[in-house]
This record gives sequence, C-alpha cells and structure tokens, in this order.
Amino acid sequence: MSKFIFTCPQCKKQFYAQEDWIGESTDCPNCHSVLFITRERNVGSLLNKVSPEKKLLGLGIALTVGTYLLSWGYNFLWHLFYGDENILLLVKWCSFLNIIIFYLGVTLVGIALEQLLAPKYQKINLKVSSDFIAVIALIIWIINLFFGHIEILSYFTFILFGGAIGKNLHLKCIPKYSFSVSNQREFWLAVFCWFISMALLFFKMIQWLHVFTNKN
Repeated sequence: MSKFIFTCPQCKKQFYAQEDWIGESTDCPNCHSVLFITRERNVGSLLNKVSPEKKLLGLGIALTVGTYLLSWGYNFLWHLFYGDENILLLVKWCSFLNIIIFYLGVTLVGIALEQLLAPKYQKINLKVSSDFIAVIALIIWIINLFFGHIEILSYFTFILFGGAIGKNLHLKCIPKYSFSVSNQREFWLAVFCWFISMALLFFKMIQWLHVFTNKN
C-alpha cells in the first residue's frame, strides 16, 4: 500500500498516511486535534480547505447576526402597524420564530468553538463530561428564564449547550458532510437538555403572547 506525507493544519507536524486512509478522520499524534485525511499535491493538507468546524461556525454566526438584524425589522413593523391587532400578532409570532433560530445559531457557534478549541485545551476538556455541562446549562437557563432574564447569560448558556453537544461529535467532510458520536449517552443527554431548554423558551413565549393578547 502506497504512502504519502500528511501535514497537520494545527501544529504543522508531518507524518505518513496510507492511501486507504483518505476520507477518514484520526487524531494528530502530536497535538491530538481531529484530522481528516486528504491528499493534494502529494501532501494531505487542509490549509486550502475550509474545515467543517469553521463552516459550522460561519453558519452559526450567520444565523445569529441575521436574526439579530431581523429583530430590528420586527421592531420597525411593530411601531409602523401599532394598533392593528392582526398584524401585530403576526409580527409577534415571527419574532418568536426569530428568537428560536437565533438560539439555534448560538448553539451551532458553541459546537464549532468546542471542536476548534478543545484540541488546544484537551487536558481540561477531558475532566468535565458533556452531560454535566448540559445539566448545569439547563439549570442556569431555567433560573435565568423564569427569575430574571439576563441577555448575556442566555448567550453563554447556549454556548455551553453547544459545547456539551459538540464534545462527543466528530465532524467529517470527506467523502460527504457527516458526523459520528463517541459517547452516545452523553451526547443524547446533552441534546435532550437542549430540547428541554427550547421547549421552556417556547412555553415562556406563549405566556408572553397570552399577556399581549389580553392587553389588546
């Protein structure tokens, strides 16, 4: 089986890889970051490719920034059509959907950051289980949602959710975008906690909508 030289994009360490490894993921023997084996010009470099972690980070940032800008549009419509109950109700529902997509984007940012930063802080990363992080994030979210809404704390909470979910994810871009899970129990518990947090957010928004409807 023929071999070729592969370069780690994180630490620039070079090592030999076999042809049948192309498309597989592995850990760098030097810095322990997750690598995806490719071959370009006899060097399996990922420097000329955008990693799935960075693409996920870009998607998360796009969702958060896009929905944040849309919220300004909803505020404009709110003042423009103030007094028309039907239009205001529609604007309110759209703004609720906007909030859900916003926190989805923040979660994706958390997943991407965990994937990008975990190899650099591997010793710290291994000491904390993802299910523990997810439960702590859920507790913080419940306290923040029902006992005093602090916006920055909300962002931090969903970054934690993303980190908990991403801790057991291994993203792949070759031959197609996919992922594998290293610890099924921890991963699905983190996802379950995230869904509970979104359900609580939806419940809270329904309460706000009920109060708004009664006032009008």
